Amino acid sequence: MLYFKFKEEKTSKPETDKKQSVFWKLADAFLKMLSSNPDFEEYRDKICSWYIEYDDVEYKLVVREIGVDVDGNVLFLAPSKRNYGYWCDLDVDIEFYKRHFDLVEISKEEFDSLWESLNDN
Repeated sequence: MLYFKFKEEKTSKPETDKKQSVFWKLADAFLKMLSSNPDFEEYRDKICSWYIEYDDVEYKLVVREIGVDVDGNVLFLAPSKRNYGYWCDLDVDIEFYKRHFDLVEISKEEFDSLWESLNDN
């Protein structure tokens, strides 16, 4: 297994003054229930770093992921009871991560410590 972290550059979204109708609020809630990551959207804009456990031997994919905010607080774990995962759901190899992010290798112990801090499995 490989363990690494990277920061995610944020792009700002335009602010909107529109108030959401009851219909759209209900539709959003329903779609969130059907989502493979119902908790992800709530934290998406707050996550600035990702910690990744990557199987580099057999399956060549992300096994577990942790989303962390700017203060180092764990906001998102996947896979879990409710969330399949953002990076776990992508079919990309390690070269994708190396090309798109500045990876920093971390230890299994560092990853596991963060995982256990908010584990809801």
